[in-house]
Amino acid sequence: MTTEFTTAAGNTGTTGSPVGQDVLVEAVDLRRTWGSGSTAVQAVTGISLRVPAGEVLALMGPSGCGKSTLLGLLGGLDRPDGGTVHVAGRDWQSLRGRAQSTFRRTTCGYVFQNLALLPAATAAENVEVPLLLAGVTRAERRDRVSEMLEQVGMAAQADHLPDQLSGGQQQRIGIARALVHRPTLVLADEPTGSLDSHNAQEITRVLVTAARQQQTTVVLVTHDPRVAAHADRVLHLHSGRLAEMEADGPGAPRAPGAVTLTGDPASAGVGS
Repeated sequence: MTTEFTTAAGNTGTTGSPVGQDVLVEAVDLRRTWGSGSTAVQAVTGISLRVPAGEVLALMGPSGCGKSTLLGLLGGLDRPDGGTVHVAGRDWQSLRGRAQSTFRRTTCGYVFQNLALLPAATAAENVEVPLLLAGVTRAERRDRVSEMLEQVGMAAQADHLPDQLSGGQQQRIGIARALVHRPTLVLADEPTGSLDSHNAQEITRVLVTAARQQQTTVVLVTHDPRVAAHADRVLHLHSGRLAEMEADGPGAPRAPGAVTLTGDPASAGVGS
C-alpha cells in the first residue's frame, strides 16, 4: 500500500522523503542478527527508511527492540548482514579502512549515554578533539569551540574538568563535541537516559536547537516520549521491525516541509 502525504507547502506525493527535501540517509532492507543457531537474535529485520536533510528523527521502542542496533547501522558503526545504507550519497559498505574513518569523522557526530569524555582534559579541550583530528587551524579551533560552548550554555565552564561538571553539564559538552566540526548527521543513543526528567528535557532542547542552527540532521534513540516530542518525526520499533510512523512528534515545532501522513501509518515508506 502507498501512503500519501502533504507537506507544509501543500505538495503531495508518495512517502519516502518529503517533496522538495533531499534525502540524507537512506536504508534499504536492513538486516542484522546477533549470534547464530538456536540462540540467534534478529535485532533488525528488513527495515527500510529515508531521512531528509535537516530532519530530527526519533526512534522509539522497548528495550531490546533494535533501536540502538539500527542507529549503529545508520551511523556506520556496524555493518548489516543484508541491505544497504547510504549517507550523503555514499554507501557505508563501499567504504573501508581510512576512507571509512575519514568519512565518518567528517560527516557524522555521535552522542552517547556513556560520553567517554577525556578525564584529564578541560571541557573546551574535549570539545576541540574532532577539530584536532580534522586538522583545523588553532585560531579556528579556538573560535569554533568558544562558539559551540556558548550555544550549549557552557561558556563559563570551559576550563572545568569533567569530574567538576554535573551529569547534565557533561552531556552538554558531549553535544558540543558532536556538533563542533559541523557534521551533516548526528546520531544520539539515549543521550538523556541517565538524567532526571527536567534535565532530559533541557538537554534534548539544547541538542535540537543547536542542530537546527547548523541545519544538521539528527537521528536519536529514546524510550522517553517527552524527549521524542522534540522530533519532527517518530518511528516506533518492535522486535526489530518498524511498527509505526508519526509525523511531527507531539508538541514538536513544525519544520518547513514536514510531513503529514494519511492512510496506513505502518506502510509509510518503511519496510517490515
